[in-house]
Amino acid sequence: MASLARPTLADAIKVRRLGSHTYQASLDPTFCIGNVPNGGYSSSCLLSAARLHLASRSQGDTVNVHCEFLARTKPGLAIITIEDVKIGKQFSTLHITLWQGEGILDRSPWMTPTITKRCILAYAFQSNFDSVSGLTLGTGYEEIDAGTRAETPNFESLLDRKGDATWVETPLPPGQADVILCGHNWRMYFPRSGPLSPGVMDMWMCTASGELVTQDLMPYIVDTFPPDVHMWVLDSATRAMLLDSATTKTRRGNSVADEELKKRGSDRGNVWIATAVLDLENKRPLPAEGIRWLNMRTTTTSIVNGVCDLQTIIRNEDGEILAVSHQVSLILTMDRNKGAAPKPSL
Repeated sequence: MASLARPTLADAIKVRRLGSHTYQASLDPTFCIGNVPNGGYSSSCLLSAARLHLASRSQGDTVNVHCEFLARTKPGLAIITIEDVKIGKQFSTLHITLWQGEGILDRSPWMTPTITKRCILAYAFQSNFDSVSGLTLGTGYEEIDAGTRAETPNFESLLDRKGDATWVETPLPPGQADVILCGHNWRMYFPRSGPLSPGVMDMWMCTASGELVTQDLMPYIVDTFPPDVHMWVLDSATRAMLLDSATTKTRRGNSVADEELKKRGSDRGNVWIATAVLDLENKRPLPAEGIRWLNMRTTTTSIVNGVCDLQTIIRNEDGEILAVSHQVSLILTMDRNKGAAPKPSL
């Protein structure tokens, strides 16, 4: 695949105002998985539009956003429309739609509702983090969770030597570098010895370019996973069985169910975790200039019939929770993103 020019993250989510409630985005091909832009990245473009839309009211910060992905997006021009559901003094609610496909126009109304596809629908709860005040208390969850997290890594070692005693940088798997293009935007570090807790994926991440991460990128951040995220969130026995299947074709005494799991596990490198629904709550604002390092902790409650929930917590270097998200995802083969018929996986 020919090398593509890679914009900065800030430039990739920029939008242009077309009218009082209409904006234009350009979904960049270097943010794709297969042929489809990462859903979190596309959602970050929506939040950029929301910030611009409410800039005059100083309510550009997203407290919560709920996104539903109705149709596959594609690289290129997208029209974003915003409906003012409720405009308040401190909080406002927006209904945001991303449109693509046939019927896009070069003048107002910019798209044809009866023809152009609604690809993403979102409700955004907006405010100004600097003006919001109220009760802040520690919770029992934070106390329990602190006991299962590893010590903060040596960040200089992560950058210079691709790891330290606990964490190691993990590149994209063979054959995936030209498919998971959005993965090249990040450097990701995982525990050397496997999950720190059963069914938990812990990761430190920073941008590959050295660019600082800003607030509107948070949907993209919480939707940035390694290709084998499903392997990290499995129970210990199933994880061990699937890992073993990569090197062992058969094992004496295995049940039919065990053999089926092993067969499915051999294709885990061809898995696409497609986001169907994303809910994000920003707990704390990022500094205006952005931050370098982020910690991600992801778990799932269950994986049933190829549908899984992903619960993600994002922290800063000091361990403060910046954002929490809940996603409903579909586990498919990568063929779905290359135009072939989808196949169940796992």
